[in-house]
Amino acid sequence: MTRRPGIRLARPIVGALATVAVLTGCLDSGGEADDVAVLTPTQAAEQLIVGPLAEQVGLGPLTASCPDMNGATGGDVFPCAAATDTDRLLNVDAAILPTGQVELSTTNVILGSALPSFEQSAVEAINKVRPDANLDTGAVECGENSVVLPDDRMMICELTDPRTEQVFEVSLTVDDIEAREFSLVVADRPKS
Repeated sequence: MTRRPGIRLARPIVGALATVAVLTGCLDSGGEADDVAVLTPTQAAEQLIVGPLAEQVGLGPLTASCPDMNGATGGDVFPCAAATDTDRLLNVDAAILPTGQVELSTTNVILGSALPSFEQSAVEAINKVRPDANLDTGAVECGENSVVLPDDRMMICELTDPRTEQVFEVSLTVDDIEAREFSLVVADRPKS
């Protein structure tokens, strides 16, 4: 029996990793060749969720729940859920690759590292519709931590008017995380 390495991260997929967490891991737990424990796809996905995915998303420990996928083969995709300590639910798709690895991708998480691109896109969209706004790059702020989108896919950000320093709520409804497609609404009145 050849020894395969334990669960590991694949090389990042450029672009996708900026907004969607994508991880790949093997289906064995590592160890010496004599005591290698082969993991089921479910076990591999759950270990990736509580380990590398939790670290990448940066929202604290995650608990994982995946369906029993015994007998699954390469090409099969199954849904998993990951919950934070504050009961935010991450939707995760787990795909079994032909190589016997499991690849995870989140479907409702915007990584903190991707938020600046959403903020910049929001500023550009507002300036396009309201050229007189003349907003600077940092006018829209969505925070620094990864965002778990709720079912309505809405993320709340803040817009600071450079002339008055008043802060307005901006609602971004995200249609496509990877393509950074969203619609936005700026509140009529500043926050109190």
